[in-house]
Amino acid sequence: SKNFMREDFNNDEEGESLKRGIGILKFVKYFAILSLIITGIYFAYSKLPYATLKINRIAYPIEFKGEVIASLNGNDIPAQVFSKTKTLDYSFEVTGKKFSELKASGVAKIYNAYSNEPQNLIKGTRFQFGEKVYRLTNAVKVPGAKIIDGKIEPSYIEAALEANEAGSEFNSPPIEKLTIPGFDGSPKFSGFYAKAETGFSGGIKGDTYYPTKEDIALAKEKAETQLKEVLASTFTFEVPDGFTILKTTSKIKFNEASILAPKGESRNATYILNGKEERLGIRLSDLQIYSASKAIPEFDHELESSSEDLSFEFERAIVATSTSNLLGAVLKVKYTATLREFINKENYAADISGLNETNLRKFFTKIQGLNDIEISFWPFWVSTIPKNINRVNINIE
Repeated sequence: SKNFMREDFNNDEEGESLKRGIGILKFVKYFAILSLIITGIYFAYSKLPYATLKINRIAYPIEFKGEVIASLNGNDIPAQVFSKTKTLDYSFEVTGKKFSELKASGVAKIYNAYSNEPQNLIKGTRFQFGEKVYRLTNAVKVPGAKIIDGKIEPSYIEAALEANEAGSEFNSPPIEKLTIPGFDGSPKFSGFYAKAETGFSGGIKGDTYYPTKEDIALAKEKAETQLKEVLASTFTFEVPDGFTILKTTSKIKFNEASILAPKGESRNATYILNGKEERLGIRLSDLQIYSASKAIPEFDHELESSSEDLSFEFERAIVATSTSNLLGAVLKVKYTATLREFINKENYAADISGLNETNLRKFFTKIQGLNDIEISFWPFWVSTIPKNINRVNINIE
């Protein structure tokens, strides 16, 4: 009846509503699929096209063998003189022996803490520390003390003292205070004194040692050998960047040596040697450029070097006849390189845009120095160079 009819009506409405919902869902699904297809096609044609070109160029081997003059005046390539100066203290043991009587000596500061008047001390004035007596080697005048705010500020003078007798017992470490026995019993005794801040040394009474001619000759030989090694090391670590030192152009001058004789009972002496070494240096870049210029024949198109090898040997030095100063060197050089056509990728990228493989090969046959070209496209359906040059990869071999 009425209720039954109402229920049928409601069920019909719900069915229609459900059908409409399903239809909308199908439409959305098909639309999404279609959008993906369209987007994929657009992406494939606008983003995916990619081309790779591998251009193989003809190799032109070149070579230069010959002499190259490197000199201070320029000649084939410029050279520069580098000099190093070093001093070496070489310690050696001496064999000469003799009996000696030597007095210990040292330097002392003599103070005036007595008055603002200077004090003269004659040569031989005694200074005493315990039982040890030392004497002035020369007369001195000790300056007057300064009077500041009524107080005495001592002044001093440095002077050489020598032991009263020979012998090692007068050798000593620093001495804080030496008195003047000549002033004993007067106020000056406490007002004048000396300090030996470095002590006294060199005193001996017995056998001493000295370098013989043979000792000196041997020390000279070894010192020169060591100094040569020291100078050589400086050329290894103290040369400006870009320069190569020609080792065989070495010129060494040793200055007159001095010898520090043994002191006291020691047998060790020191051979002090100063030397200067000069060597020629060149820039390898200069030698490379010059050698390349001699090796490269005449070409009517622009080439670039794709590989280079440079080697050289020192042949002889060029020296001034009068002074023997280094002026240059003759080098025996071997230079090899491989040249290939210079190709600027940016210049061709725009010209090949849109070309297919056939036209692309025709385009590159017009360029000198090319051997062959390898072409690949991606994806598989692409057959022309992409319009977007950023999608073109050009490899030059």
